[in-house]
Amino acid sequence: MLWLEILLNDRLDLTPWQTDPAVQEAYHTACRWYTHYRRLLTYLFNRAPLPIDSGPIDFREYRTFAEAVYFTYAHR
Repeated sequence: MLWLEILLNDRLDLTPWQTDPAVQEAYHTACRWYTHYRRLLTYLFNRAPLPIDSGPIDFREYRTFAEAVYFTYAHR
């Protein structure tokens, strides 16, 4: 779930954990989802951009992504 926090919270400071492999993987996952849905995320949240990563995303996680976006948008 860390990738969702990274994706939806551009104020999150990961500096203390940037060398942790799990955090790096979550960051790359967030970048991939951002790349695929950047227009939607930029429109809804006006977030700072993440680096472009056109790698594959796991569409089995789409529902989790959609629910997190809905929840975050509704509670901002």
